[in-house]
Amino acid sequence: MNLTSFSRASAFEGQVTRQVWSSHIRSSN
Repeated sequence: MNLTSFSRASAFEGQVTRQVWSSHIRSSN
């Protein structure tokens, strides 16, 4: 695994986590 694909995967993971958190916060309020 090279560094480029790793950083791309982590960036995608962070984006998914942010979307999940924003939808979770929006539904809880």
